[in-house]
Amino acid sequence: MTINMGTANLVCTELPFDDEADRSSTSFVDLRRMVEEDRLDGLLAVGHIDRNKISEADWACLEENEIPIVFINSANPYSKYFCCVQPDYDIIGRTMAELVTSHIPEFGSIFLCAGNPDWASHTAVVRGFERYLHEHGRTNRIYMDHMWTIDSVHAEAVLEGIQNPDVAACCSVYSQGTFLLGQALEASGKAQRLFAVGSDLSEETLELIRRGVLNNSIQKNPYAQGYIGVRTLVEYLVSGKKPEDKTIYVGSEVVFASNLTMYEHGRYHYHFF
Repeated sequence: MTINMGTANLVCTELPFDDEADRSSTSFVDLRRMVEEDRLDGLLAVGHIDRNKISEADWACLEENEIPIVFINSANPYSKYFCCVQPDYDIIGRTMAELVTSHIPEFGSIFLCAGNPDWASHTAVVRGFERYLHEHGRTNRIYMDHMWTIDSVHAEAVLEGIQNPDVAACCSVYSQGTFLLGQALEASGKAQRLFAVGSDLSEETLELIRRGVLNNSIQKNPYAQGYIGVRTLVEYLVSGKKPEDKTIYVGSEVVFASNLTMYEHGRYHYHFF
């Protein structure tokens, strides 16, 4: 893909990395080749950065060639990156905790799909959640689920978890967990009986809110993250403009059934600031 910016032509090459990729995949080979052949001027890294997928040596190679790296979603701590565009995950965790605890008693337990403990975005939401409870003197027990795949084993674990008799609410810090949580709530007959908060938006999540299976979902604004990330990198490559801060935070929003129409049919693309 070529982007025209006045007299500047920017060629964008996509190098997809999936969760199952290892360091021998063609994407890693292509990335190293682009660096060696001086065909890479900037890198936009989107999604979770698994420390096992790209080595410190790979990041060092990019740094030695002075290639600016803009992260979207979360930064790699091993990289001297240019900037990172992300939501404030601590605030998201606190917001989720406030929503949940405002609807359940002190003795009600919470089932939390906590995601991958190696991914900074997941752990930061969990920390914010726990800090809110601690700071407000809440002693609700938390059942923490640290699986993050969508498969029958995880689906069964979520279903079993929310069926604990003391569970009064459930929530998920990531989109896949939200989907499994919705399935489990309906399969268990506990939909609309447990207060439920999900993360992110998809057609499945929208439908779960419509039917009252989920009370809320926290929209992390991926469209805005991508737009600002691309703009930041392009402005630097074209004119040398640097961002004011190393971390650029994008606002998140709580989705209710009452404001759901704002997010249907891709409308959230138009109000991301």
